[in-house]
Amino acid sequence: MPVDAKKLGLQEKYAYMTRGLGWETTYQPMKSVFPYAEFEGIKVHDWDRWEDPFRLTMDAYWKYQAEKERKLYAILDAFAQNNGHLGVTDARYVNAVKLFLTGVSPLEYMAHRGFAHVGRQLPGVGPRVASLMQSLDEVRHAQTQIHTLSN
Repeated sequence: MPVDAKKLGLQEKYAYMTRGLGWETTYQPMKSVFPYAEFEGIKVHDWDRWEDPFRLTMDAYWKYQAEKERKLYAILDAFAQNNGHLGVTDARYVNAVKLFLTGVSPLEYMAHRGFAHVGRQLPGVGPRVASLMQSLDEVRHAQTQIHTLSN
């Protein structure tokens, strides 16, 4: 008689989708592949014990972000269709928003690059996946801000 498989909880599902991504090197020592893991005396004894506080998988991340972007683009479309820039009481406000986004977008992009670099340098799978998620989030912020500026 076949037995139905037990449905995995969120923590077990996250572990199955992220923890099997580690490897041991064969051609080079681990210290050569991950030189910053022990930079200036950093000592992590067990990388597998690190837990990501958000525990997002890629499918959950894209589902969550799609909902946020749907709301953002609804606002941008309504603003553009109704000539929102003409209805602002002080036109300097729109210019101030453009200046702010022009200053913040490069910072978001550089944060993306920083998280991508950190993710490459960590031997632990948990922090590596968390860095990947944060890197994707930062580059998505930069892209939506640049698209907002084009309006």
